[in-house]
Amino acid sequence: MLSLPGILGEIAEVAGLKAALQVARARGGTKAYFGERFARDGWLVEAVGQEAALIIGRHFATGHGGMELDVPMGPAAERTRIWREIRYRHADGQTRSQIALALGISGRSVQYHLNGHRPLADADFELATSDPAGYGAGTAGTSAELAAAAADNATAMAALVAENQALRQEVQRLNQIVGATRTAPIQEAA
Repeated sequence: MLSLPGILGEIAEVAGLKAALQVARARGGTKAYFGERFARDGWLVEAVGQEAALIIGRHFATGHGGMELDVPMGPAAERTRIWREIRYRHADGQTRSQIALALGISGRSVQYHLNGHRPLADADFELATSDPAGYGAGTAGTSAELAAAAADNATAMAALVAENQALRQEVQRLNQIVGATRTAPIQEAA
């Protein structure tokens, strides 16, 4: 399971990973007020929904309402840090393998970043927080669900390849017809 810093870890424990990531997305890098009275409406409800907001609010409630807390950036900040570190190390002349070993990531990830790809925070966020059961588990799906999705994608890709081949054959056939009519002699009417 993803380990989150500071209060994000607490939020993940009480309201689920999805709620913690949504709080990081909404208020990461800033101070925010948490407490039961702040959980009835406002930014927290907009970020995580009423039920999760109440759970979070009760967790951080004090006898005087709530507390102002620093909200860490969350996983997106780590991806951005790694992306920058890859660029700096590459500019210093390190090889892909040296960078991968130093950062504890794969050489393919290093190459991906060096090819100009940046972290896709929104797409990663959606993948990490997809949870059909609600805000609880916050997983991207079981291995069986992921395998089924991969099989569906492979089937769709095979269908697209077959359709592409059929279209290419049709284009070739039409080009032959057009070419034959252009080179055929014009026959005079009798």
